Amino acid sequence: EPQVLGQLLRVANTTALHDVLTRLGSFPLFRELCEAYESAVTSPGNGINADFFPPLQVLEPPYRGPWPVAAREGDVEDLGLAACGELWVLLLLLLPQHLRGAVSETVAGPGLARDMARAVRGPWALPLEALRETLGQMLPAPEARRCSQSRRR
Repeated sequence: EPQVLGQLLRVANTTALHDVLTRLGSFPLFRELCEAYESAVTSPGNGINADFFPPLQVLEPPYRGPWPVAAREGDVEDLGLAACGELWVLLLLLLPQHLRGAVSETVAGPGLARDMARAVRGPWALPLEALRETLGQMLPAPEARRCSQSRRR
């Protein structure tokens, strides 16, 4: 449901978002995905609904490291998936492995969580890991759902 999906990831603290994105800026996969996201959203005729997928709001090209334009200018108070393209990229990286693998083999690796934690470090690594774990419980692999359903019978 789009309304539920839109509430999965919200950031009320732009300073915290700035910190996380700055740290993720050292993670090459995050930068590569931001470039791909921007290209997909801004290319006319690509079949992506730009009304549903917002442009990048916080990062400036060339993605060698994030530059928090919106946070620096203070014009964004509450960022969510409907307002901030970077959060779609972050959500993709936080999804369970089976869903990331359905998107691309590049993001399917089991070591992704470890690599993200290394990039983020500090006080934001644990909340991101907790969110990743919660998403994994909410969106289990199909075989995991079948096993749990058969145990209930």
